[in-house]
Amino acid sequence: MVNTKIRINTPQRLLRYSHIFVLTALSFSLSLVWGEPVPQIDSPDTKNGTDGESIKEDLEIKTLEKEEPGTEIESKPTILEKLTIDTKDSRLKLRIGGNLLLDGGGWDSNSDIQDFYGDENWDTDVRKALIEAKAQFNQYFNATLQLELDSGKLDWADVYVEREKIPYLGTLRIGNFVEPTSLERVTSLKYQTFMERSLANALTPGRNLGGTFSDTHLDGRLQWAAGIFSPTDTIDSAAEVDGIGYVLRVTGLPIFKNKGAELLHVGLSYKHTDTDGSFSLRARPESYLAPRYLNTGSLELDTTDTITMEFAYVRGPWSFQSEYTFTYLDNVTVVEPPPMGNNPAGSTGNSTLHGGYVQASYFLTGEYRTYNIRKGAFGQTNPEHPWTRNSDSSGKGAVELAARLSRLDLNSDPIRGGVEKNATLGVNWYINKRVRFTVNYTYADIDTDAASGHSHIFQTRIQFDFQGKELGELKTFTPFGRKR
Repeated sequence: MVNTKIRINTPQRLLRYSHIFVLTALSFSLSLVWGEPVPQIDSPDTKNGTDGESIKEDLEIKTLEKEEPGTEIESKPTILEKLTIDTKDSRLKLRIGGNLLLDGGGWDSNSDIQDFYGDENWDTDVRKALIEAKAQFNQYFNATLQLELDSGKLDWADVYVEREKIPYLGTLRIGNFVEPTSLERVTSLKYQTFMERSLANALTPGRNLGGTFSDTHLDGRLQWAAGIFSPTDTIDSAAEVDGIGYVLRVTGLPIFKNKGAELLHVGLSYKHTDTDGSFSLRARPESYLAPRYLNTGSLELDTTDTITMEFAYVRGPWSFQSEYTFTYLDNVTVVEPPPMGNNPAGSTGNSTLHGGYVQASYFLTGEYRTYNIRKGAFGQTNPEHPWTRNSDSSGKGAVELAARLSRLDLNSDPIRGGVEKNATLGVNWYINKRVRFTVNYTYADIDTDAASGHSHIFQTRIQFDFQGKELGELKTFTPFGRKR
């Protein structure tokens, strides 16, 4: 039989990449508007501390500060910093901000994958647009309200209130927010090394309605969070599950030197869910522009248990990170098989789904990844020499190279959701701490009952972070209550 599919020739396909040049030009324009003036610091650069310094002296409420206590920075406030309100008596602090992520790219697959999932597609889209308000009352009460446009859907994101420094219990948080279940999940999407989280992220829950207690111990080297959640079907979760879930996450820093220039992060999380019967899970190939290749179909089961093991090591510009997740499903019944599966409805059994990733990255310009002690997660990258409005003293920003291997296995009888293995290469250009340009290439190997083959996925992103000063920077105290 003659294949009559019409392929796009090379000149036509190259035209599809025109969005890259448009987005690049846009990033330069907006970086001039939201870029930061170069601060004048009288004291020498103190980015790296000395070995043996107490971690307690290094920690700040958000990330590790680069200035010595008492260092004064003389610079005009940026447009974004003017969005921060601080009353004279400091009883109320309010910050308005948000972020915008613009994606472009597409994928090309072999004929078997195209026949089942559709032809190649090249497109641009608003991956995420978020506006937020954060407030602090009397130093111990916090509130966050976020409205988010995610992949074309408008929904609430983080909506919660907090009470800090409760004796023996730490911080109480109640509302709708991300469950503390993995390093990737609790690290904000805008601070991820790659454009999207790994395949294994499909096994961890996203934002749900619930409450947690969390705290740090051993001078910040030990962090824990425990809570109870009910699903709210928010748009950032790959799984749909009904029932009450109980979660516990513990992370540690066996190594922490030079204010985070070298650190070792290890962690373990566990979640148990007593389901009301309904469960389904779908996964994209680490791109929101591509279709969902893996799908468990609609299931009924009694309970789910998810365990995630975490590892990360940072040594100067080098960073290594890996996680592996197992999800155990008890008393599974297939209600509606997935389109690509050959398992009949009514099949029963117990299943184990699993996935993981390993990644490495390197800053050509010498920076290192910042770490958020309270969350046990990575934070914002601050270029040593950012692109600024002042052309005479402007730098070129920070450049990071990255590679990742990931795998997700949704085949465990009676479930036939498919298996996927990905290899991703990435380049990040942090023009300044507000503007970031990213390019990712992913080779996806897909194996399902209905179709097997591969996809080449190429995607780009321009990211803008519209933030005033962090409330933690205004509070000027550490998690341990010691004044600077």
